[in-house]
Amino acid sequence: MSAPGVGNQGSVLVTPLLTSGIVLEQPWLQFDWDNDGNHDNDPSATATFGIYKGNDSTIYLRELY
Repeated sequence: MSAPGVGNQGSVLVTPLLTSGIVLEQPWLQFDWDNDGNHDNDPSATATFGIYKGNDSTIYLRELY
């Protein structure tokens, strides 16, 4: 991925392929995200770009959940 550029906003859905067999299979990270009774769904997250500028004096920010 590359940066969207100045003045651009966007988002991307990030989903790891946990059972693709390409690198490492990690099926224990799967869950029943669609409530069909099968724990066969990979986790996903949305990364956004250019939505919130933030504070100019902030160098690094980490949120703990």
